Amino acid sequence: MIYRTLSFSLLLLALNAVNAIAAEPLHPLFQFGAGKDKPNWSLKTQKRLQACEADYQAVLHGKKPLHAEVDPTQESTSSDQFYQGDRYQIHVTRTTVFIDGVKGVVYGPIIELEDGFAEGEMLSIMRTSFYTAEELKKTDPSDAPFHVSAGKNRPAWDEKAQKRIEACAADYQAVLEGKKPVHAQLAGAPNSPFYKGAGYQVEIIKEPIVIGGVAGFLYGPMLDLEPDPSHTEDMDSISHITFYTAEEMKNLLRKPTP
Repeated sequence: MIYRTLSFSLLLLALNAVNAIAAEPLHPLFQFGAGKDKPNWSLKTQKRLQACEADYQAVLHGKKPLHAEVDPTQESTSSDQFYQGDRYQIHVTRTTVFIDGVKGVVYGPIIELEDGFAEGEMLSIMRTSFYTAEELKKTDPSDAPFHVSAGKNRPAWDEKAQKRIEACAADYQAVLEGKKPVHAQLAGAPNSPFYKGAGYQVEIIKEPIVIGGVAGFLYGPMLDLEPDPSHTEDMDSISHITFYTAEEMKNLLRKPTP
């Protein structure tokens, strides 16, 4: 029991350490409580979570995973790299897209937890954002869905496009805070996870999952913009789906509105 407590403390310190290198505070990959709400994960599971978190943060900072190695069973390209970790896989996507005439990439890690380590209908954790070419060089790992330059390098979006981007970002942030979208309207039945905005759709992902025997949810926004009419490429989803224990999920959803 003493060793388990010590290892869990080291996991918390490791997660804090990787987050400390970020320019802005980030949502960790695994959201869990402390004290009596601390998950009773085994030592092996804690080490896997620590490695997975470190790899996730490394990719967000534009680096290669620290623990997972190149997956020889997958064919990696300039836009898709594949890595195999200890009971998890990482797909680093870097897909060229156009938003209202502005070229950029949807970049970030997509982590697939393997059966046996996790149980659920959905086992994918995703963190993908839009970057212009200039901003991708910086790989600013903030929680923003769109990373664009300011000043003279600001994208040449017209007023309509700018309003769409701002509405998307506001709805995305609202869902991260456990709230409903601010601008997009509910699409379908009252319990539908889909919200329709002007030129975009937000899906609120909330899927039950068990990781290492601990129940929780994969939660967060998945944002899909309508394709740029001047280009035939499909627009990749912008997403921020991470793990919350059941108790942390309750805490997020009952937070009062400021």
